[in-house]
Amino acid sequence: MTWRITEPAGPGYFIAGDAAAAVDPASSHGILRAILSGIMAGSFAARTIRHRIDEATAARCYKEWVSRLFNHDVTRLREMYTRLSLAPTWGQKSQETSAL
Repeated sequence: MTWRITEPAGPGYFIAGDAAAAVDPASSHGILRAILSGIMAGSFAARTIRHRIDEATAARCYKEWVSRLFNHDVTRLREMYTRLSLAPTWGQKSQETSAL
């Protein structure tokens, strides 16, 4: 499994679920993250449409939120894998897992 994060928001779009960010299934809450990211993206989109927040601010806030969740999961998984006697090499820090 590749741990990856995309550019989850920009002018005219929000990306939710595994399309926005994905980590090892061992994090055990992928479905919850997918649902939460859909709710959060929908909330930011609705606020933008209603002119309660500008598009750039909504995108920045959503990106920061997705990045925080992603980095939290990556940190916890790395901690878990380093405790294993045969830690997988794909759990090591790489460019793919860096924050936006």
